[in-house]
This record gives sequence, C-alpha cells and structure tokens, in this order.
Amino acid sequence: MHKKGFFALKVESFLPGDKMKRKRLIVTFSVLILVFLIATWFLPLNYYLALPLTIKENPKPADAIVVLSGGLTKKGDLGESTKERLNLGINLWKNDYGRYLLLSGGSFTKEPKDASVMAKDALKKGVPAEALLLESSSENTYENVLLTTNIYYQNRWHRILVVTSAYHTRRVKTMYTDRGVKVIVIYPEKELIEARGFLRLRQTFVILEEYLKLLYYFIGKV
Repeated sequence: MHKKGFFALKVESFLPGDKMKRKRLIVTFSVLILVFLIATWFLPLNYYLALPLTIKENPKPADAIVVLSGGLTKKGDLGESTKERLNLGINLWKNDYGRYLLLSGGSFTKEPKDASVMAKDALKKGVPAEALLLESSSENTYENVLLTTNIYYQNRWHRILVVTSAYHTRRVKTMYTDRGVKVIVIYPEKELIEARGFLRLRQTFVILEEYLKLLYYFIGKV
C-alpha cells in the first residue's frame, strides 16, 4: 500500500491540473511584466525610482570639474547620458567653477575612448586644450573614481565637482568620500524628467541595476 500510494503521488504531480497552475503562474507573471513595461514607457517611474539614489548639492568653486562618461553609442558618438553630463560640465567650467575639466571614461582596449570623444566635443564648444585633462583607462564607475582620485592627489587639489547622472550621485559621492576626496556631486536636472519612450525605459532598468551596485559596494565594505 505504501508503494502504491507513493506511485499515485508521483503520477498526480503530472496531472493536467498541475500544469494549468504553472501556466496561470506564467501568464500572471508575464502580464505583470507587460504592465510594468507599459507603465514605465508612459509614466516617469525612472524619476521616482531615482530619488533615493540622488544627492542634490549646489556647485561651489573647485580645482576641477570631473565629468564621468555615461558611455558611447555603437557608432562611437556620445550617448545621451554622456551628452547631458558633458554639457553641464562645460557650462560649469565656463562659469568659473573650476580651472580644469577632467573627462573620465574609456578602456585599455576599446577605441575610441570616451574621454577623447568628450574632449573633441568640449573643444568645439570653446573649452581650450590647456583646460582639458583626460582619464581614458577606466571601464566602470569604480575605476572612474579610483583613477580620478589619483589625479586629485597628484595635483594636490582641495575640492572637485563631479558631474554624473542623478541616480549615480549617491554611490559616486560615497566612493569619493571613502577615499578622502572632498567632492560635490552635480547632475543634469532634465536628464530623467525629459526622457520619453525607450530612453525612459532604458533609464529605469539602469536605475534598478544601480540599486544592486550600491548594495554590492556596501557589502564589500563590511
């Protein structure tokens, strides 16, 4: 009887009713994802999701303005996020918030380098070559911070303004502060608010990923 009961139990696990439950679960999960994608497309979820990650500070005169790259397009042009950051950095430089404009982003193998593409755009917009400093070896935020921190100490600077995206400011501020760098983080105000459609959707996923990166950073400090 025991063996027969066990066999019956195994058979029941493959009955149509069990399959229907799994199908309903898959359908429910798919609908929730679809609703989330539609809501993200039409509503500013990117902006509200970014609020806990955002540090809002007012710019103050500094030794340099550091612009962290947000990446290039597949064609090697400035990505939308990088454009927003660079334009803000150039505007701060033109308003005498820093003597130098330090552009950070690139890799040891990839061409073109983010920093060099940003530099070309900055030159076109009136920033002289002598005001530009390039850090073109970093491949991620950790390396952005690490390598620009080295430049900070090599030049004996006292304060820097760092331009990045709003959702990036909390992690960037924490990483610089942990290294003893006096930093003020600035972000383009309209980058998230004015995003629409696919760009807004993409930003939402980047923001969700940023929560994981911030958590991973804090776990690594423990």
